[in-house]
Parts: sequence; C-alpha cells; structure tokens
Amino acid sequence: MSVQLNSHTRSQLESLLRDAFKGKGFQKLNELVQEKDICPPQKYSKSLLNQLDKTLKKELDKNEFSNVSLLLKCIQLYCRSDPQEGLDLFLQEGLIPKMVTWFERTREFLSLIDPNESKFLANLIEDFFDTALIISKSNSEGRRQLLESFIPYLGHLATESDVTCAIQQETLRTLNTLLDNAGREERKKFVVSEEMGLLTKELAKTILDVGDYDIQVAVVEALFRLTLKKWRDELVHNWFEDQHIAKAFTEIKDRDFETDSRKFLNEVNETLGDKRR
Repeated sequence: MSVQLNSHTRSQLESLLRDAFKGKGFQKLNELVQEKDICPPQKYSKSLLNQLDKTLKKELDKNEFSNVSLLLKCIQLYCRSDPQEGLDLFLQEGLIPKMVTWFERTREFLSLIDPNESKFLANLIEDFFDTALIISKSNSEGRRQLLESFIPYLGHLATESDVTCAIQQETLRTLNTLLDNAGREERKKFVVSEEMGLLTKELAKTILDVGDYDIQVAVVEALFRLTLKKWRDELVHNWFEDQHIAKAFTEIKDRDFETDSRKFLNEVNETLGDKRR
C-alpha cells in the first residue's frame, strides 16, 4: 500500500526517523523511502541532523550498510522535497563535513570487505555518490561546499588500486559530474591547494597504472576539469616523468578532447608496452 503524504504529514519523515533513532526499526522508513516522491516539503527540526549523524555512525560500526543507505536516501528526500530552505538548514548544521566523515569511514571497509562479496557495501558507495549529485544539482551552496571538501576524497578513491573497476568508474563519473559546473575561480583554488596538487599527481599516475581504457579517459577528463590550461602545461611535467608523455598530454585540446585524448592514451599505452596491466 502506497504511503500518501498530505498537508498534515509534513513531519512524517522526521517522525519515522526518530522512531529509528530510538531502535524501533527501519521498516516503515524503508516503505516511505520506496515512494521516492515526497510532497509537501518535509519539516526539519534543528537537532535532527546530529541525531542522524550518531545513528548513521552506529549502523556503520555494526556493518549495517543497508540501514546506512536508507538514512542517506532520507537525506536525498529532504533535498528533493525542499531543495532550498530545507537543504540550507542541513548545510548550516554541517551536512557536508559530516558526510565526508561518513564517506571516509565507509571507504575503510573497502579494504576489509570485497565489494563483490557485499552488494550492500557497493550500494552504499553509490548512495553516497547519488546524495552528492542531488545536493550539487539542488543547491548552489551545497555545490560549493562539495567542491571544497568532498572532491579530494572522491579523487583519492578513484586512484586506489585495490577497489573494483566498477567502483573506480562510478567514482570518476561522479567526480566529473560534480566538476562540470566548477567555474574559473573555483579551479584557481584547486591549483593553489596542496591537497589538490597531490591529488592531480595521483590521478596522472593512475593513467599509467590502471590498465583500463575507460578509466584512463575519465581520469584525463578529471585532470582537465581540475585545472586551467596555463597551469596544466606547467603541472604536466610534475605529473609525468617521461617527457614524451608529458608533451603528448599538452597536445590535448578542449575543443577536440575526445579525439586528442584517444591519441594521447594510445601513445601512453604503446610506451608502457609490457608494463601495461
């Protein structure tokens, strides 16, 4: 039976969340989330995010990945039902820093649990990506905060050799989508950031190590989105020890990105020879 929300049920999502916080289970919350479309906008109490933060961490500690996914989907519902006022309140309460902490704790499980053996863990990673994309699409302040603090963690996950190709591909897709709306001023900040400098170097190394053409293309795209051309032409010599590869990278033009990046990667993979994965 569908759960219908009307003008008298603006607090239904919060009410079910508070039941879950008190240990009354997640079943009714799950039924509501399956509806996906929640109208009218849901009311939000100031203490809700902190309680959600505590519960989410507790469920992570118990390896209850499906419950963590459910809580992230609740955040997505708040974002969709009230993308301005409701999401602004979440952001003021520190949603993005908390989300970074949750994501980092989840990343630790990737080195302990094979995501191929835990579909709930793989699904949880994707729910983080979906949450970030919804926030970025819905709210300009949310997008700004994600670019400042979430991007490095996404980038580092994309460079980890012990995660599956599927996760690397989804990570890079999310990274590039978030970077799609980054303006010139935001990319200037990336260039002067030591953290982003280390990230771009790791991404460049991934091109040589990853052994998957689609991932290589996505990494090249990320490097272009993270930098401006005048700095890229200088940074490339730090990215690649082989100056032939560095020169080939500088010949990729924005207007002919697809063709030029293919030429570049063909040269890279020929140069690697037997060292290719």
